[in-house]
Amino acid sequence: MTPQKLPNDIAYIRHFYRYLNIFLITPWYDFNSNTFYKPSLRKLYACFLISLKVAWLLNFFFSESVHTTMKSLLLSQKLLVFFSTMNLVALSLVTIVKTSFLDPPKWKAVIDKFLYIDAKLQVIDRQEIHLKWYYFRYFVKQVVFFAIFVYAFVVWTKSLGRSVIECLPMIAVSDYFYEYLSVMYLAEFIGCVRRRYQSMREKIERCHRKPGIVLELENLIDCYRTLGETVDLYNEIFGYQIILIIFHCGVESLHCLNFAYVFMVAPEKSSLLYHILAVDSLLLLQVLSNFWLLVIPVTAANQEAKKFLDVCYKLQEKYGMTSKEAEALTKIISYCKHFCREFNVAGFFNIDKTVILCILGATFEGYIEYLIIVLVQSLVQSLEIRYIDLNKRAVKISRNKKISQLRSLTHDFRILGQTVDIFNKLFGYHIILILWHFGVEMVSCLTFAFVPYISTDAHNYFNCGLVKLCIFFWLSYNFLTIVLPISSACKESKEFISLLYQMQDEFEEGSEEMGALTRLVNYSKCFMAEFTAYGYFTINKTVVFSFLANVATYVVITFQVDQSHYQQVITNSHNVCSVSV
Repeated sequence: MTPQKLPNDIAYIRHFYRYLNIFLITPWYDFNSNTFYKPSLRKLYACFLISLKVAWLLNFFFSESVHTTMKSLLLSQKLLVFFSTMNLVALSLVTIVKTSFLDPPKWKAVIDKFLYIDAKLQVIDRQEIHLKWYYFRYFVKQVVFFAIFVYAFVVWTKSLGRSVIECLPMIAVSDYFYEYLSVMYLAEFIGCVRRRYQSMREKIERCHRKPGIVLELENLIDCYRTLGETVDLYNEIFGYQIILIIFHCGVESLHCLNFAYVFMVAPEKSSLLYHILAVDSLLLLQVLSNFWLLVIPVTAANQEAKKFLDVCYKLQEKYGMTSKEAEALTKIISYCKHFCREFNVAGFFNIDKTVILCILGATFEGYIEYLIIVLVQSLVQSLEIRYIDLNKRAVKISRNKKISQLRSLTHDFRILGQTVDIFNKLFGYHIILILWHFGVEMVSCLTFAFVPYISTDAHNYFNCGLVKLCIFFWLSYNFLTIVLPISSACKESKEFISLLYQMQDEFEEGSEEMGALTRLVNYSKCFMAEFTAYGYFTINKTVVFSFLANVATYVVITFQVDQSHYQQVITNSHNVCSVSV
């Protein structure tokens, strides 16, 4: 195949693309002939990388060191670690699979469209970035990234008390690197689109006084349409990767903020805790910078696309309404409005600056709620552990038949019961509001999930309904993390009373031991653990069924109301159409 002249901004950083070929973030591409090379070897190499990642994943699930470390974490912390790790692994696997097996023709189409646009615009030797300065900045970013993760890896090995080899199966450092390189490439790709929108705007500003402006405007219409198709290809190629990157930003932010909270409430702040806090702060900055590099270039590209339309409107005012130029501008404006494409995430939502505010708002809102849930969960688990210890001591005393030692146990049982009462007063209203939020959000999520089945425009609601279902399962999990530990603690409290009843069977009626045990049983019943939402209702497993029944009832009601509303809207629209006819 004859060599082709590539777009300057792509050919200029071809070494960066070849570097990404090592990790299969980009397909193996021959820049000189504008073709892919060795596709069979590329697929074989992709299978090798996938097998390595699957082997690491299996080792992560079955490693004793990982299990030992996870046992020391709270349930919510385990969930954050699991989601963060699985999200990064999924990002690596999705990138490799899409690059090697699914999307190579789309990559080729993107390069062809860039070539076509540059030929139409006659872009020759545009102002280029200085090569040395570009690679110097990239090298500095790489050095900073590796410095952060070397420091983090050293701190993690010290905090876990394990060697470097033992910690390798526990930390997805390579996946962090995959995410970083993917974000860098996405920013460069969006920059290519932005520069072409900018070239079109500059060209229409230069040629509006030339006699051949009508022909130039027709060429620009074609270029604008091709750029819109390029943006659609971008959404198809990178949509799911961007979802995973944004999700990881939120999870990692919660993870880092969670340790900041743990650091603040720690009774003794050792030097290792300060190092871990520094590592989490650096990781949070790294993740937020990735998010910034992902969103800001997209916003700049969208602004350039809108600036082109603004220039067309301004030029339209300079010509008469009946001139050929005005007609051509009217045509190009209508075409550009149709082909103005937004960067979106696989059809789920558009990417712009509002995503930053949404992520920040959702993160801090979720973090405050998460802190309350973690605090409630940790306190309930500590109470459960003390009840379990109390039951073990009671079993030992029952074997030795030393009734005199039971007084100290009942004293501890009374203190635990009073602690539960204090817990109810401290967190009663918090639990009410959290449960209320869960109920409202569950109704909202399930109702919206059923909208595609009653709407005439179902395909637009399907992705949003899928997201709402994911939110529903997440809220259900949070709901269970509150109810199940409380139910388990109450069960251990009742177990202590049942142990006292079993000890009564070992003594005769009327004996001093029997009388003492009866008094202790009656005394302990007064301080049995009962978790309530500030006295309004008792928190146990029956709350789960009550919530499910109420949520299902409200979902059915709202579903029927929405269905009748849609039918009424359709009937009214038919009536309006018949009247107009």
